[in-house]
Amino acid sequence: MDTPLEITEHEFSKSFRGYNPDEVDSYLDVVGQKVLNLHRKYEELKRERESMQMELKKYQTVENALHETLVETRKNAEMIRRAAEKEAELILERAEEEAKKKVTTIQGTMARIAREVEDLELRRLDYLSKLRSLAERQLSLLEFYEETEGRRGK
Repeated sequence: MDTPLEITEHEFSKSFRGYNPDEVDSYLDVVGQKVLNLHRKYEELKRERESMQMELKKYQTVENALHETLVETRKNAEMIRRAAEKEAELILERAEEEAKKKVTTIQGTMARIAREVEDLELRRLDYLSKLRSLAERQLSLLEFYEETEGRRGK
């Protein structure tokens, strides 16, 4: 697919009874800007998703560190171990609850982003379909015009 710049800079050959160059240029500018906006939004959503994935990894690292701390605490004396084990379990539960909340939030955001990306793709396909339909109608009109001119010239 052409880039927004390639769309706006595209040159058409000129013909005696061709399209109005100003209208074509104007339309290509609009199309190029829309494609550029969609591309920017896609890149923004992609960066946001990557950021959220990195944040999720940080929480998983914290959870792993807490688990290792719990294992090390169990090696201490029986009395200290029991007290530390209870404390670590409370900390772990709180951390897991918070991590679950964060994971749920991140998963919801990722699902929203996926829906938005899917929606953008559907809109892009719809736009291309409409553009194709317009081009086909214009070609049909041109063929009709050529047939009509051909009959008149004979």
